[in-house]
Amino acid sequence: MSGKSLWKTAAVLAILTACRPAPPEVSVPTDRYLIHVFGPWQSPPPELESPTRTAPATILVFSRSGEYVEHSCYVIEYLPDKTLSISAGDGHTVAVGRWTRDGARLHAVRQGIYRVVPYAGPGPDPLCKQAELTFQVSGGSVVFEKDRFEPLAQLHSPDWAADVNAAKSSKVRCENTR
Repeated sequence: MSGKSLWKTAAVLAILTACRPAPPEVSVPTDRYLIHVFGPWQSPPPELESPTRTAPATILVFSRSGEYVEHSCYVIEYLPDKTLSISAGDGHTVAVGRWTRDGARLHAVRQGIYRVVPYAGPGPDPLCKQAELTFQVSGGSVVFEKDRFEPLAQLHSPDWAADVNAAKSSKVRCENTR
């Protein structure tokens, strides 16, 4: 190949590369519940004839406004329609904060923590020890470390807003956060 042909080929390749469409924008699942069940599911004794089962789970919400909510609790699944609700009779923890986006990565920072049973250990709340979290968007889900948080069509949680507000007004604050 002559020097002139090489330049023409390089110019054509440069034009083709510049004209190719940009990669599609990764869609962030905002304003919806994303759940990871830490299992295993537990069913009540058969003699109770209760068509339910329970499991520990964490539910996330990344709001369009930039608010981040992380709710760790027990969920109750009602069989056979598979609807979920948060168990009001068990302890749960709610962390609130902010999130930002960097391509397919979501960076969340926990700022306030509400626990039904307050943390009484030494030092700061354990959730504040890892206040900064990075998630990877994967389809309509997000992944944190090895845990995949899947979209949840419906969640029955009449106390959701009150729990989020309790975390926002909590005296338990994660220091050194953005």
